Amino acid sequence: MLRFTRGFLLCRLTLRVHTAVPLSVSSITRLPGGLGEVFRNLNESKKDAFHPGRVKQVHLYDNMDRDSWVLVYRDVNSSKHFYFAALLLPPIICGFLVLAVDILWNDVHFGFTQKLLNDADELGALAVIPLFLTVVVFVTLWRIQSSRLLRIYQKVSDPKKFVAVSSRMVILQKKTPFVKGEAQLRNFDSQTYDSMGKFFRNIFKGTVAIKGSGFLHDDECFISNNARSFMLNEFDKLTHGNGVKRRNNYKN
Repeated sequence: MLRFTRGFLLCRLTLRVHTAVPLSVSSITRLPGGLGEVFRNLNESKKDAFHPGRVKQVHLYDNMDRDSWVLVYRDVNSSKHFYFAALLLPPIICGFLVLAVDILWNDVHFGFTQKLLNDADELGALAVIPLFLTVVVFVTLWRIQSSRLLRIYQKVSDPKKFVAVSSRMVILQKKTPFVKGEAQLRNFDSQTYDSMGKFFRNIFKGTVAIKGSGFLHDDECFISNNARSFMLNEFDKLTHGNGVKRRNNYKN
C-alpha cells in the first residue's frame, strides 16, 4: 500500500504542475487551451493552414491583434506533434515516476518492475545498451519537440518586425520577437537527411536561426516565397504587411 501511495502522490504532483500553470505563464509562454484545442489541431489538414477560421483562432490563441499582425508562417504538422506530446507527456512522466519509486524505495516490486529487473540481471553489463538507446531516443525526441517553429507573424505597420511562436519545454509555447536580419538559414540543406550525421546536426542545431537560437522549420509552411525570402534577408525588396495580409485573404 505504501509503495502505491508514494507513486500516486508523485503522479498527482506531476499532473498538478502540468495543469496548474496558468494559460499565460509569462508575457511569452502559454499552455494548450484545453482538450478541445488539442483535438481540433490533431484533426486539422495542412491545406487548411491559412483557412480564415483557423487564422482567426490562432490569432486569439496567441493573443496577437489581427489588425496589427498578419500570419505569414504556420506549420500544421508541428502543431499536431506539439499538442499530441502535450496530451501524452503527463501520463508518461507519471509512469516513469511510479517505476522509479518502485525500483528505488520498495522492497517488494510490481510485477512489471520485477520483470524489468530480472531481464537486466540476465543481460548483465549489456543492459546498458538498451538503456543508452532509450536515453538517446528520449533526448532526440525532446529536442525535436522543443525546437519546433509553429507560427510566425509579421507586423503590418512595420514589415521588418516579426514574432515567432515556438514550442518550449515540450508542453509550453514561447513568443520570440525579432526583426529582419535576425533570422538566417543554417549553412546546410534543411530539407534532406541523406546521412545520420546531417539528421542529428539538423535536429540539434536547427534548420533556421532566430536571434542565435536554432529552430526546426519547413519552407513550405510560409504563406508565400516572397514572405520567406524577405524574412530570411535573402533580398531587400520590401514585403509590406498590408500586402501580405491581402495575399492571406486571397489565399483563404
